[in-house]
Amino acid sequence: MLAKLKSDSASNACIRLLASACFAVFSVFNHCDAQVIAPGLDQAPSNSYPNAQYYLALEIYREGDLGTAAEAFDSALGQCRKDINGRWIDAIPVHAMLAECFYQAGDLAAASEQIDMALALAIRNRGWLSALEWQDSTVAAIMTPDPASAWAGTNLPAIVPLSDKVKMGTGNADVAGQIQRGGVFESFRLTSIDAVEIMRGISIASYRRRVIYGQLSNQTEIVAQSLDATKIPSGLQLPIPRALIVAMRGCERFGGGEDAETIVDVGKAAFIGNAAHPLSAMLLLSGARAVAMTDKYVDAVPMAMQAAITASALRQPEWVGEAMLVAAGCLDNKSAGAFLASANNAAGMHLRRGRVASVGALLAACEASLLVGDTGAAQVALTQAASLLQRRDMQQPRLAAHGEYLAARAAAQTGASFGLSEPSLIDQSLARMFTFTAGNGPKLGRGGANNRRPNGNTPATPRLFQLGLVTAGARSRGVGGKVVDEKVNLYAADPTDAVWRADPVDAIAYQVFDRSQSVAAQLVSAIKRNATNELLALVDKLHRQRFLATQSLGGRVLQARRLAATENALLTEPVAAAMAKPPATLTEMVNILAMPLPLPGSPELAARGERLESLAALLALQRGELPGASPPAIVGPSDLQRLPKNTALLTFAELDGTTIAVLFAKEKIKTWNVTPTKAVAGEIVKLLRELGVSSNRSAERLGDETVWKKQSAALRRKLIPDSYLEDLESSENLVVVPDGVLWYLPFELLLLGDENADSLGDRMLIRYSPTPGLAVHPVAFPNFDRPTGLVSQLFFAPRDPEANTQMMAQVRDALKASTTLPTDPPVIGALLGESIGPLAVFGIVSPNPANPFAFSPTIYDAADPFGSLAAWGRFPSRVPRSVFLPGFRTAATSPTLGDGREIFLTLTALHCSGVRDVMLSRWAVGGESTSLLMKEFLQELSFEGIQPAWRRAIQALRESPLNPDAEPLLGAKDKEREELTGDHPLFWSGYIIDTPPEMVKK
Repeated sequence: MLAKLKSDSASNACIRLLASACFAVFSVFNHCDAQVIAPGLDQAPSNSYPNAQYYLALEIYREGDLGTAAEAFDSALGQCRKDINGRWIDAIPVHAMLAECFYQAGDLAAASEQIDMALALAIRNRGWLSALEWQDSTVAAIMTPDPASAWAGTNLPAIVPLSDKVKMGTGNADVAGQIQRGGVFESFRLTSIDAVEIMRGISIASYRRRVIYGQLSNQTEIVAQSLDATKIPSGLQLPIPRALIVAMRGCERFGGGEDAETIVDVGKAAFIGNAAHPLSAMLLLSGARAVAMTDKYVDAVPMAMQAAITASALRQPEWVGEAMLVAAGCLDNKSAGAFLASANNAAGMHLRRGRVASVGALLAACEASLLVGDTGAAQVALTQAASLLQRRDMQQPRLAAHGEYLAARAAAQTGASFGLSEPSLIDQSLARMFTFTAGNGPKLGRGGANNRRPNGNTPATPRLFQLGLVTAGARSRGVGGKVVDEKVNLYAADPTDAVWRADPVDAIAYQVFDRSQSVAAQLVSAIKRNATNELLALVDKLHRQRFLATQSLGGRVLQARRLAATENALLTEPVAAAMAKPPATLTEMVNILAMPLPLPGSPELAARGERLESLAALLALQRGELPGASPPAIVGPSDLQRLPKNTALLTFAELDGTTIAVLFAKEKIKTWNVTPTKAVAGEIVKLLRELGVSSNRSAERLGDETVWKKQSAALRRKLIPDSYLEDLESSENLVVVPDGVLWYLPFELLLLGDENADSLGDRMLIRYSPTPGLAVHPVAFPNFDRPTGLVSQLFFAPRDPEANTQMMAQVRDALKASTTLPTDPPVIGALLGESIGPLAVFGIVSPNPANPFAFSPTIYDAADPFGSLAAWGRFPSRVPRSVFLPGFRTAATSPTLGDGREIFLTLTALHCSGVRDVMLSRWAVGGESTSLLMKEFLQELSFEGIQPAWRRAIQALRESPLNPDAEPLLGAKDKEREELTGDHPLFWSGYIIDTPPEMVKK
């Protein structure tokens, strides 16, 4: 529909015409003297349809008391007229307003039910518009605007004088036939009804349905049936009723996703002559939202403002604030100033009548103030809104959540950032916002229609609600079909600019939600469709999503940091193209980073970091998409051409207990299913036990070579069937992207045949990567020319300090240049990149899977909050380009293994902080073997680079004799061996080398 809208020249012309007509709104916004006002349009008549209780509830709703209003609407529903078919059309506006109560409280399922009930009544009572005596719909009185609308000054429209009592023929004139058929007898009579309010109820229900269902709004028949049931009666020529029906149908069209048609109807029926009617505000608001979803979204501002003015004049304050919030999402710097004055004046004028309008207007004024850089005015507006929301008779959870979003954004704009060790002002505001978005809003009423959420909470934001529907549909119908796949693809992506403009709370709630299951469904669909060209990009997307779900705002803060800090040459092409015109906030970050780095520990450095973090938080909170710069993504097959020749890429993805393998080799992509994950985990445990990693034989850890080789051969066949070996064997290098328990498996040990065959490690050089994108896209250029930083603890010989010192000296003496860490004064690990090249930490590093970013990679600064891995990704960090952790301890030594989370998150987090090369161990070995390995490796780095140096070091270790007494992992019987070399896999196969393709140094 969006494409249709863009291509519809008539619709675009209509947008421009309406925008120019509405732009006069911004010429006002000075306080105007109050006028003498006639009795209100919405006074509750007696013996009316809808009933008097409905109008009373409507007044309560307009003052913001959501709970009391919901109970009053529920009471009104019970008083609605019933005919032989059940409730009559006078229940339509009651259902619509009950839906509004549930929507504002965050219960979208209940709101949706009420909307469907309202539209079902319109469908069931089709033809009721033809039964109205429309000639009685106008009155001779002059309708004057609500005094609260004086904020709009001369822009106030005239008001069409409409009656709240229009005669309608009800019952059945065929009395004899009715009795003969045995039906309930209801004689024909003329009934006076508020027909326009019923039509407004249909408009409200249709409008809110679109807000709740978003891009799924055209997926059901109810809107089409409603449109069919509300056609203009044949022969009706009176201009006013025709315009009213067109306006109602325009809202219905918006409810069904027909945006272009809605905009056309705005031009036809938003006003009758120059006068507004009771449906004007709803139609203008529908049109504004439709325009806001196009690339001409700025044109929505005057239309939304005209909706606010019209709603205010018509005594419909519940739509004033909403219209202003719609406008606030589409503001630019040119329109923000005039809008700000308008919103502040509207907020003040509605304090005595329609306070819910004041809250929305104040929140819109806050956003406009932030946009023009007036944080003081923003804080004043926020304080005033909070004061209203804290009143006992004011209950507006959705508006309160929007206020928390703005409070977080204002805090970022005044220098706050996301907290590291303690929650910051931003974190606290967002925590309260997320309490609402998670579905923890109030339960409205004590029974009846309002007794909702008996079995737990449901998401309170539209896009998450829609995702639930898509997920349920995919589960029942299965992926692989065009309709289901289109929906899944739509909801696996980050929120679009249009979603951000419509509702930033909705966008943030969706951004932070872990959409791994949706991406997994995409992957399964691609496999079913045999779309092999899509597989690697989807596997990459799955791994990226799992990591980003652990980051602040679903990775938006990370993206802001890396967009500013990553060199342009290292950005992927789509990201670089998207940032051709960077936001002003990002430009400021780049300019700060271009300045020389202040001295470590200086106040200037701390101030620089605080400013950068504040800007990153602000950029993350501002409305709009951010390109996915980190971890870098694989977009298409062309990315795979970055792999060196004769290199294969083997990736795994665990999906609901099944592991999928995807192999890229010889420029072809192949895929297969692996044995169920639990079975593979058991085989890995057995293999590691035989290697001595998790052996329960404390006296003898080194098992029988024949046994572990048989296990390895069997495990390889389960992971890589024989039919795919030819593709592997033709490659000289292999990059493995494991998943789950496969992170604990040394792929180097997998045999290419039976127990007598060569292993993968014998045939090719193997490196690892946490995502396919990181396997081909470096995050930094190599830097081995600076000294190597060395951190040393009792690692090589835990019970012999003297021997440990000697082994450490052998490593240090082999290096051309080295720096012993910590220095005096100590420098935290996140800033070591200014003074060293590689970093090697010879000590036990133990991550906590429950808090995976809290450990210190350098160990010595573990007590400092800025020494944690989480801090490595924050400004003003300058991390080492290469980090080697031979003492990294994982769940590989656990009898039941883990899920690989600690390895995956550590590797990805290091890369996302700017570390190019990583080496860590699945299990810590220590001893003479590790000393020899690291000495050979580190001394060759500056000459050969990571991969050749590692190959040479492994070869040297495997050929070297070892002293059993100098290996802390060995038991008593192991030490009785007459001959021991580093060839045993326990000493060399537990290391993970994670480095991208070699690039020219810069």
